[in-house]
Amino acid sequence: MAERSERATGTPNTIYNLSSVLYHTLQAGASYDQYIRDAEEAGDQELVEFYRELRDADSRRADYAQELIALRTPAAAERAETSEAPPSREEDRGLVDEVRDRLLGRREERRS
Repeated sequence: MAERSERATGTPNTIYNLSSVLYHTLQAGASYDQYIRDAEEAGDQELVEFYRELRDADSRRADYAQELIALRTPAAAERAETSEAPPSREEDRGLVDEVRDRLLGRREERRS
């Protein structure tokens, strides 16, 4: 069954699964922002802190998933062959922000 999935998409299941984790953690982050606003409006600081912790944990998971994807894609293999330096943490961060914006819309748009 796994072979058919990979043939259908052309993407290894491991990359597809990591991409799914990345997508869902980014999507959850957008939801948490709304939950935080709702808790703030209700004056429930305990819930505000709870949702912030969840959001921050998912943000870390999204960062980690992105790093794992980057290490397993052709660009990583090409860098290894050419001894090209991997992107800096700052460049990685920009990629995560770009993916988040593409999937969920810009932060300003999500707040409105």
